[in-house]
Amino acid sequence: RFTLRANGDLQANQILKLGSSIALTHLSDRQITSNSGEYGTVQQMLRMPAIIPVFRPDGYYYEPRGAQDNFIEENPLASATIANQRFTRNRALTTVYAELEPVKGLRFRTNVGADFIFDNFRAFRPGVPELVVDGQTYSTRYTQATSGATATASYAPSYLIENTLTFDRLLADRHQVTVLLGQSAQQFNFSNVEAYRTGFLRNDLQVINSGPINTQLANAGTIAPPARLASYFGRINYEFAGKYLFQAIARYDGSSSFPPGSKFGFFPGVSAGWRLSEEGFLKDNQVISNLKLRVGYGRVGNPNNAGRFAYLSAINSGIQYPFG
Repeated sequence: RFTLRANGDLQANQILKLGSSIALTHLSDRQITSNSGEYGTVQQMLRMPAIIPVFRPDGYYYEPRGAQDNFIEENPLASATIANQRFTRNRALTTVYAELEPVKGLRFRTNVGADFIFDNFRAFRPGVPELVVDGQTYSTRYTQATSGATATASYAPSYLIENTLTFDRLLADRHQVTVLLGQSAQQFNFSNVEAYRTGFLRNDLQVINSGPINTQLANAGTIAPPARLASYFGRINYEFAGKYLFQAIARYDGSSSFPPGSKFGFFPGVSAGWRLSEEGFLKDNQVISNLKLRVGYGRVGNPNNAGRFAYLSAINSGIQYPFG
């Protein structure tokens, strides 16, 4: 894994500040098949009798032979590692901002960001020939007919724009007031293509194009509709003498995952706090340096579990449905 980060800030003049950041990541991971549940790799390793060999005389993985070995499941080491699987991710995360402060304590800030994710997955499951040594046959479940290659590529870009207006002022040396108003919008896209081919005659050519041209060829792809989020929000923070705190929040959030007429929801919140460590009876306490009580109430929502177009009912053709 390699990561490169860069940040830059520029004070253009007394009231305008500009900045940007970028993070580039490259990840390459050779994956193993772990599976899970009753027939997962770990479970089979625990169940496999210790007297069963791991490899055959020719170096290929040994396959248990039923009644002869008192074990009929797949060699767990073979199931985990025989497939040559590699996952690669290239990611670019970038943000640009501009902040304007025309008067002291009043700031307007705009953030624009983009996140580009490119994923690739390659896998090849080789074929293993049968072996006969001294009249003893070593069978295999990985035949050349079932050997296969898989290739998947996906692209998942997302975009963000956020605008905030903040007023921050200390009044009469005791009243700290911060007011924030903002708007944000996000869009998430996803697309992928996948190809699969079986019946490879050789194990050293492990790419899709090297496979035979036969009916055991599958291609698939997805172009998902964009998922969008929109938010309008405001927040008020008030602090008196560093001891007594109050906060009120209001959000009006919308998601494209919900049906028309129900895409937006209102989410308020309020809280109050008391910083006891600033009171006279704890001010000089040598044991407690910071003690605060806080109580709050609010409403929250989560669009991530809604799914895209989950509010629509799908009907397949060619299937008899009961109506009425």
